[in-house]
Amino acid sequence: MNPKFVVVGFDGLRADLVTERNTPNLMRLAERGVRFANQRSVFPTETRVNMTAISTGANAGRHGVVGNRYLDPKIDPEVPFNTFLRTMIDRGQIAYDGRLVEATSLGEMLHRGGKRMAVVASGSEGTSMMKMHDVRQLSGNLTVSCHYPGITTPDAVATEVAARFGPPPDIRHPDTAIVKYATDVFLDYVWPEHSPDVTILWFDEPDTSLHYLGLGTKETQATIQYCDAQFGRILDWAAAHPEVQVIAMSDHGHVAMTWGASVPQFLREAGFSVGDHLQGDADLAILPGHTGKLHARPEHRRTVLRDAVHAMMEQPWCGMMLAKAGIEIEGTLPQSLAFVEHPRSPDIYYTMRTDGGLGRDDLPGRTWYDTTGNALAPGAGQHGGLQKEEVNGFLIAAGSLFRQGVVSEVFSGIPDLHPTILHGLGLAPADSATGRPLLEALTDGPERPASPGIEEFTSAWGRYRQSLRRVKVAGATYLDHGYAETL
Repeated sequence: MNPKFVVVGFDGLRADLVTERNTPNLMRLAERGVRFANQRSVFPTETRVNMTAISTGANAGRHGVVGNRYLDPKIDPEVPFNTFLRTMIDRGQIAYDGRLVEATSLGEMLHRGGKRMAVVASGSEGTSMMKMHDVRQLSGNLTVSCHYPGITTPDAVATEVAARFGPPPDIRHPDTAIVKYATDVFLDYVWPEHSPDVTILWFDEPDTSLHYLGLGTKETQATIQYCDAQFGRILDWAAAHPEVQVIAMSDHGHVAMTWGASVPQFLREAGFSVGDHLQGDADLAILPGHTGKLHARPEHRRTVLRDAVHAMMEQPWCGMMLAKAGIEIEGTLPQSLAFVEHPRSPDIYYTMRTDGGLGRDDLPGRTWYDTTGNALAPGAGQHGGLQKEEVNGFLIAAGSLFRQGVVSEVFSGIPDLHPTILHGLGLAPADSATGRPLLEALTDGPERPASPGIEEFTSAWGRYRQSLRRVKVAGATYLDHGYAETL
């Protein structure tokens, strides 16, 4: 019996929201397989960064997609590169001669091994594309972008999906109709017509509801339950296909937006020359967000940038501050410690400050948020940083290859999906992968790898202090969590 894998993604679903009440079908899967209690995302904990990590088995510093949005003068010196949009991704591919993603994809490795992959996604154009960015070069593979049929590849598949299922539902909050549509496409078309060796079926919910309706609201809870019911259809179908290994997961968690501040406004009022890019007269360029990015002119990195970073560190909203190699500013930590050092990275990554206190819905995890251009209300979910509730997604795997009824306390991460699937199919991972096969979860693997190594990194300036905790397991290193505080 040749195994096949079906990976079902619940975008943004925190591990602590996977419960008998919210997700009885996910719990049913856990009873049959392995639940990974210490699953971690890569930094920044943003969707397209982690979509690319799922595909490549690599962190952002290796695959090169260093944010959902980031300044990249090679693509456009003034407009941020936005991985949400196909037009931007296409421009990035042109600018980098087809190497926008620098690590080898799961689709490519399967293609080399004579196997086929399918993606069925209900999110943005970029969310659909970054799971298999090179699909047009991989004959036999396919991508169905449910909300954006123009992304669907090859064209014949787009035509067939439209004929069988009609136009996709409109985007709404909650966006549950598209979750059913995507499930229908997989069950009634992709599997019976193509029978891929690996399928990634990705729900854009509950992320949309978490952002727009709040973390613990009844509306968001209903969305989670709806997604779980659609997943139940997958489980029922899989019961008749013993060769199928079912993996359910999320790409990141959420924290609740609680206190607001405008970082660009603060810097301008503090006397700094700040712009959206460095093509004009500004000394600093800022791309604000939950995980923001600062760029400085080279001649200002030891002076103006240092002063701006220290001014930010004195504010209650300032979270972690990660500096690019060669930029030595007291109180910062190197980007390399968070595996996000890359030529495309900003001079400084900063996060809005978070804590583990209870939000308005009595769920742990609160955050400051940048009010600049913000369209979300207080209490809404946000992510991108290193608070535990952001990095702790969920992962469950079941099937003939996996142990049954096990809760694994061993750390695991987004990049581990690529080597684990390839191992299950008898194929080697890409040389560029930074993850590891989760052998301890397999029936023929060791019950537990060697004891983990724990690393703590701290830095301070004035009353500001930040800390990053990492865990090393069997050659892979995971970002457990990070935080900043004022002493």
